[in-house]
Amino acid sequence: MKYSELQIQKDMQEDVLCGNDEEFVTDGVEDEASILEPEVTLLENNEFPGESTLSSTSSTPVSFGHRKSSDQPKISSFTINSKRSTKLDRCLGYFVAVDMQPYNIVENDGFKHLIQTMQPGYVLPSRKTLIEVIIPKMYDTTKLKIKSYIDSASYISFTTDAWTYVASKPFILLTAHLINNDWAIQSAVLNCREMSEDHTAENVCDALKDLLQEWDIPEQKVVGFTTDSGANIVKAINLMKINRVSCFGHTINTPVTKIMDSPDLETIITKIQFAR
Repeated sequence: MKYSELQIQKDMQEDVLCGNDEEFVTDGVEDEASILEPEVTLLENNEFPGESTLSSTSSTPVSFGHRKSSDQPKISSFTINSKRSTKLDRCLGYFVAVDMQPYNIVENDGFKHLIQTMQPGYVLPSRKTLIEVIIPKMYDTTKLKIKSYIDSASYISFTTDAWTYVASKPFILLTAHLINNDWAIQSAVLNCREMSEDHTAENVCDALKDLLQEWDIPEQKVVGFTTDSGANIVKAINLMKINRVSCFGHTINTPVTKIMDSPDLETIITKIQFAR
């Protein structure tokens, strides 16, 4: 259930999800030092400040000095202010959304231990806060960003599909594809919603129109839909009077699957296996 994304891993990780409200960053996530602030230096070989490195060839007595007070991390360095806490909340929401983690991960003891080890003082939000506040805010911000791309595009093409998931839950998906001013192809899943109505051509047509209206996309911008060859989806696009392109992968997969299921081919494969 990933949220709408239009290369947001490159465009939006820091500003939208990890808290840079002034400008968008496109070169990836923050480095480890900024994510794990305040920095706590990890000493190599478990050496403490003041210790000499052990050597098998040295006969010089090893002096184990005491840690200097200046080497100790200050208690203030572990203080989490409101701005820092909000930034970590956004990063947590990004982790849950992109990696499709369950909301109750914030209640797991192992995850709590990991967070407290990496960032002492940070109080994990509750599952309710994650569901009702953090994820919705992230979705709204991401949607605004994608909306700006769509509004600036002259033409947009779409891919769509409808299917039934486990427990007989039907869904319909709409993905937009466009070319930006830098001639880079960009794609965004605009919606994946439950479609409780029968998947008739008329219902699919109405659902697609609703999704386009939800994003304020005029039909004049739509250059075409790529779909499978299902009779209902083909008729639905024809009812919208929009160009339709058959999915090449689906077109190839259908005859190959039928051939592989052929009893005659199964007999041939079996004979070849015995011959080997």
